[in-house]
Amino acid sequence: MNDGDSFNSSVGKVTADQEEKAELTVYLAGGEEAEFYSVPVGTKYRIKELASTSIASYTIVDSNGLDKIENTSSTNTRPKEALSTELETVNEGEDVTVTFVNDTVSVDPEEAKDKVEVSVGVTKIVVNENEEVLEDNEDTFTFELRANDDSYPMPSSTKATVTGNGTVSFGTITFTETGTYVYEIKEKAEDSDKYTYDDAIYTLVFEVTKPEGLLEVTRTIMRNGFMGSTITFTNILNPEPDDEPSEDDKDDDKDEEKEEHNENNNNNDSSNNNTSDEEKESNKDNGVKTGDVVVIYLVNMAVASIVLVVSIKDKRKRR
Repeated sequence: MNDGDSFNSSVGKVTADQEEKAELTVYLAGGEEAEFYSVPVGTKYRIKELASTSIASYTIVDSNGLDKIENTSSTNTRPKEALSTELETVNEGEDVTVTFVNDTVSVDPEEAKDKVEVSVGVTKIVVNENEEVLEDNEDTFTFELRANDDSYPMPSSTKATVTGNGTVSFGTITFTETGTYVYEIKEKAEDSDKYTYDDAIYTLVFEVTKPEGLLEVTRTIMRNGFMGSTITFTNILNPEPDDEPSEDDKDDDKDEEKEEHNENNNNNDSSNNNTSDEEKESNKDNGVKTGDVVVIYLVNMAVASIVLVVSIKDKRKRR
């Protein structure tokens, strides 16, 4: 920022110093947020969460879908580590939300020798066909967690639901023994064409160790077999199909087709009648009397033309 530049926020005014920098420390509890308004274009910023007893992760989403963010997500693998976004730049037209999620880990000194607890959560994002985040979505989405081994400890629930965009937790998993524990998380796709569901399968690996007599846990996230940083499912709201014609419109179309068909038939009949009258006059000129029949069929085919002539001779006696 330039020296003296400033902007407002929900936690106070932010003003650049002589070194063209500003720093603001904010304390937030679970579910709380801080908003920064009208940040000047070109401002560079970094958001850092100080180390805590939780495993921290973050995601950055631009609701206007400009996709100019350098690093949209990251995560720690263990507690007691600070986590910071990359140095980002405010671009024209951006509307950015940075969300930090903390998976709590129990480090109670009296219990740390015997157990360690980790919470498991997922984040849901709903976008339209242009990948713009839909903030007012109120549909409910369901996620399922399963262990790769029935002997693994489980959270209080293996299903979690969230309405619209947001983060939800399955609960905490309590580990009492060292080892490697593998879990999978996926979204339950509803039988509906309203959304294109995120069909990713997340593999969550916990390594529980006891390096100094205390249980510790590290976490690894993989999305469809590739390393990831957060457990985020993104669903696309499909555009609504064009309105189907009403039954009245369909009936009107049928009536028009029927009327057109009848008109064509009437024209053909009229044409045939005129031809018959002309043939009769021609027959008279050629000496063919009434009752004599001369029929000529010309059939045009794909490979040949067949001319069939049928005649009835005059059987009157000659004088």
